[in-house]
Amino acid sequence: MSFVYVKELVRRILSLSIATGCLLMARPQALGFSMVGPFPAWQVQTIGYSVPNSIEIGGPMNLGEEYRWNRPVITYGFTSAFYNYFGNQGAAEIDAAFQILQDLPETTKMSDDLSEFPLDTRRVNFRAAALDVISLRAVALNEVIAYMGLSEPERYTWTLRGRRIQDELITYTVLKRNFDPITWEPSSFVNGSLYTYIIEQTWANVWEAVPYLVDPLRPGVTSVAGLGTPGQIGDLTPNVFNSGLFVNGLTRDDAGGLRYIYRPNNYNIENLPPDAELNFEAFLSGGLGSPWAFPGETLFPPPLNPFLPPLFGTNTIPIINITNIFSVPTNFPITDTALRRGVDKLNYQRMNQDSFLDNIFTPVTNSYVDSYVSNRTLVTQPLQLVSTAPDFVFDAEDLGLAANVAVPVRLTHTLSPFQNNAALNGPSVVSGPGTIDAPITITFSSIGPFFVNAIPTDSPNNPSEETAFLGVVWGSFDASTNAPIIFPSGESIRELEKRVLGF
Repeated sequence: MSFVYVKELVRRILSLSIATGCLLMARPQALGFSMVGPFPAWQVQTIGYSVPNSIEIGGPMNLGEEYRWNRPVITYGFTSAFYNYFGNQGAAEIDAAFQILQDLPETTKMSDDLSEFPLDTRRVNFRAAALDVISLRAVALNEVIAYMGLSEPERYTWTLRGRRIQDELITYTVLKRNFDPITWEPSSFVNGSLYTYIIEQTWANVWEAVPYLVDPLRPGVTSVAGLGTPGQIGDLTPNVFNSGLFVNGLTRDDAGGLRYIYRPNNYNIENLPPDAELNFEAFLSGGLGSPWAFPGETLFPPPLNPFLPPLFGTNTIPIINITNIFSVPTNFPITDTALRRGVDKLNYQRMNQDSFLDNIFTPVTNSYVDSYVSNRTLVTQPLQLVSTAPDFVFDAEDLGLAANVAVPVRLTHTLSPFQNNAALNGPSVVSGPGTIDAPITITFSSIGPFFVNAIPTDSPNNPSEETAFLGVVWGSFDASTNAPIIFPSGESIRELEKRVLGF
């Protein structure tokens, strides 16, 4: 290696170090979020998508390709199998996960810089860590936030777009699919931590732009959305499946990502949810506390009938059968495909079973105001959703063992619950925007406490309980000094401690 080459290499390293230092000083609170959607054709396993032993619901989206719910109330419930394994305490853990989301303010009430949200909400219960107990609540929150439209920002600060081999030259195209929630610019930061990348072969025939912290002393993988990252992250960082790890809320970047997706000024052409119907009572009374307004003329003065659809001409008055309107209200038209706003605030409602012996749920009805744009005017229509089954269903089942390793599959979930509306929103070939569809089922492993024996194939010894180690178990714990609650229901902390100590 020549002296000139070494000198140039040192100069570039020093320049990079100075630039990085200036960047860190200039933006100590730099942020980033990623969004999830259906895998486009180019997101293949060879370049790090749907990696082995992962069950990803989708890939990272570009700005303007977000997927979201366009109903303001999301319902959830539990199967009888879930109750049989996790009991009421397990259901309470899922309730607590949804409560964290419920406590978020409207996107319009968040501050510009999101400073009311912390940069890191991870905590460790050391007793639970010593006993190999996984937080059911943390895993559920990580799962649900993915179905709200967020992907793993740390993983996708850098990601491959393609890999080509030609004339003995390997070329990689690297993208950023992580965006600052304040400026919406592509970002290499997540919750103040700066990431760079190294392209590595992570599996057989799989290459990834593996993110690494520029400053190894900074916290890594702080976002709740990123804690379940199935791909490769450098520097061995915490994961939602680490025993003893729990979170007490969403981080700044989690909240910022949700704000980008659900802000009212985010307009996309969307269809109504399939189970949406006219709220006929509100239609007649002008209720629900909103100033209903449709462009064009009306047959009756408000508030009797303020919800007539737009007229086709200024001199045209449609012939309407009054008897049919009152006797068959479901026949009254509602606007389905339209340019719609983000819902601003998502609310979460638990649906209960009629009986623990079956999976039939007590129906719930939620009324809401649908806002859409017609003739450059924001108009509304009163709708209702009659839910006979939850949007999110939590289940428990023996899911078997992971491929090539003798450890249980921890959970499964609905894959790619997306409706791509790119064709509705423009002629460009893009991967979104779109909506997220129900039902979504999240199934936790109910295999129970298990032991693992691992010995070389040529070992003369026979594996036994004495040489086994205890696998991780689901549990409930927090920052208090209370002992962790172990699932399945009825498994006591004392019994687990005896097993760990070999008594």
